[in-house]
Amino acid sequence: MGENKEKGAWFLDIEPDLSAKQDYNVGDVPIFIGVTTPDCIPSGKLPSHWNHGLETIFIKRGSLKVSVSGTDRIVTENELVIINPGYMHYVERLEDQSCEMIFFAMEEPVFAMAESIRKKYMMPIFHAMQPGFSVIPADSPCRRELVELLERMLDTLSRKKPAYDLRMIGLVHEYFAVMHEALLLIEKGMPFIGSRNAEAMHKMVVHIQENYASSITMEDLCRAGGVARCKCITLFKHYTGTTPASYVLQYRLYLSRYFLRHTDMPLSQIASICGFTHQSHFTSRFTRYHHMTPLQFRKSEMPEQNPNFFLHNLEAETDEAD
Repeated sequence: MGENKEKGAWFLDIEPDLSAKQDYNVGDVPIFIGVTTPDCIPSGKLPSHWNHGLETIFIKRGSLKVSVSGTDRIVTENELVIINPGYMHYVERLEDQSCEMIFFAMEEPVFAMAESIRKKYMMPIFHAMQPGFSVIPADSPCRRELVELLERMLDTLSRKKPAYDLRMIGLVHEYFAVMHEALLLIEKGMPFIGSRNAEAMHKMVVHIQENYASSITMEDLCRAGGVARCKCITLFKHYTGTTPASYVLQYRLYLSRYFLRHTDMPLSQIASICGFTHQSHFTSRFTRYHHMTPLQFRKSEMPEQNPNFFLHNLEAETDEAD
């Protein structure tokens, strides 16, 4: 693995639950960045997998096929594709085409975790549940700045001056801020124009992301999306494959996993932050869907090994969103 890292190979260890075990290369910071080519991909295609962190692929030269949750996209020169955590995907080199890429992966703990900042900027991207990926086009006004930051990270990593890892953390924060701006431009200019259904769905998801700690009823979602109850159910089924109530519950459980992994908050506090009415309610829901209690999950040395933790395979049967 270390030898591959120096050569810039596309290194990927697939766990039994199909998650990727990322080999980070910036000290103890959960970051990986490197330049690679599809020639490093055995048989020309990476197996389907999902990541715990946010993944960026920048195409410096050529093109590459990326498939996320069954949606295929040919990413071409000077484009960036951002793949969200938790989504099954694979990449495949195209026949008779060379390609050079910068691959960049980061996990959420690398960021400053002030609650207001995390809620405003990190969660809508790291914990997005649809569509699972975004493509920043070559003509995006943010594209050049994003690429310059990636190049600066590569340079910082190669030089490894004193406190280089601290410098990298600063660059990652700056990169994420620019990426946030780029994704907002995409959101405003592409996915929702001309599609009332997609726009309504987007508004309802945003409402959940902004109010998950409070009670969320079906009426709240309908009001946020400007749709009737039956339309709300239809849209969630179409875009997420599940019910509004299930989506809200999945989102809360997903966030609770973050707090269980990365904080020492008591269960009662996590339950409150994530929108459960009381600790027993949280424990009951968590145990039902993850087949172990929150405390057992926290004590587990490698909870990702359990395939039941794959968020997008969860199913809920509740009829009430709160």
